[in-house]
Amino acid sequence: MKKQRQNLERLQVEVDGERAAAVPAVFTRIRLRFKGYGAIGLLKFQKAVELSMEKYCSVSRMLQPAVEITAECDLG
Repeated sequence: MKKQRQNLERLQVEVDGERAAAVPAVFTRIRLRFKGYGAIGLLKFQKAVELSMEKYCSVSRMLQPAVEITAECDLG
């Protein structure tokens, strides 16, 4: 957010997941809800989250072939 000249004061992330019924009960779907606080624009916040998920987060890149991962953004 600093590169976009946005003053993100606080970030809250909520995670919901669904697991397979069979053992091993691996995750089949993960939903992330990002909530940003401060003097920031929603479109710029969404772009930062998108870049994070697609380019910088090794966990999401590793899980994505087998697990459906979605992200939502909201301002507080």
